[in-house]
Amino acid sequence: WGRQNLGWMWKEQMQTSGGPSSPQARYAWLDDHPSADWSMHVEQAFEPLRHLADLAHGVAADFAVVTYPVPWQVSLKASNGDGVRRRAGVPEGAIYPNRRPFEQLTEYCRDHQLPLLDTSPKFQNSNRAEQLYFHNAPQFSPDGHDAYASELALFLIQNLRGPWSEATTEGRPLDASWRR
Repeated sequence: WGRQNLGWMWKEQMQTSGGPSSPQARYAWLDDHPSADWSMHVEQAFEPLRHLADLAHGVAADFAVVTYPVPWQVSLKASNGDGVRRRAGVPEGAIYPNRRPFEQLTEYCRDHQLPLLDTSPKFQNSNRAEQLYFHNAPQFSPDGHDAYASELALFLIQNLRGPWSEATTEGRPLDASWRR
């Protein structure tokens, strides 16, 4: 009995410790005051972006970093169906509105001159945030896909070369009827 209960207590302590190696700490780094130092892990997560950009430029392709928030960074009610958050390792009723992860990515991209589209403000400031995600899955709803696609299309048009660029239209007017 003692061994079983001590094992259970140790397991509970590990799950709630929020340490970087804890599987239950998947979103713990998003807390306003994380219980562990995540800076090394964040830096390691961002490091491949530079290498991907170098590879893209090596084949004359454009490269951009695009991000969006998960439901629990937006609303208490988003993707709050039975067990959805628990399966994702997020405590029931948790919300992580902390802007620091997006600020860190912005700083990294700025320091390494990587184009970045951060759609999180659009989602976090939406007055219908819950409707941007499915209730029973941590994924965009059709409204969320529409909001994300609109932001992405505008960013691509303004920042990357393509058939919409004047240099590629050879003086012909561009058909922009697909824009809203």
